[in-house]
Amino acid sequence: MAATFTQTPQGQTTGGRRRIKWGKAVGAGGSTGGDIDLGSAHVEFLITTPKAAAKLATCTVVNESLPANVKPTVVTSADETLYYLAVVM
Repeated sequence: MAATFTQTPQGQTTGGRRRIKWGKAVGAGGSTGGDIDLGSAHVEFLITTPKAAAKLATCTVVNESLPANVKPTVVTSADETLYYLAVVM
């Protein structure tokens, strides 16, 4: 099975020039993360929370210096599911 990292946006709201977006990302097939496509040129910050049945040995890491004009890459444990919350412009 090929490693996959699938992102599912679950909602967004707007306040002034900024938008708050949230969703879920799922790794499978040995995936250890990937890009979170927020559909924006500028990401102010990104918070991630892993979904797990027990305490994890490692934590999810945002592999970018924010704020920045990027699709943030997250690094996770293999096959991890996470929820994210981001502020974008």
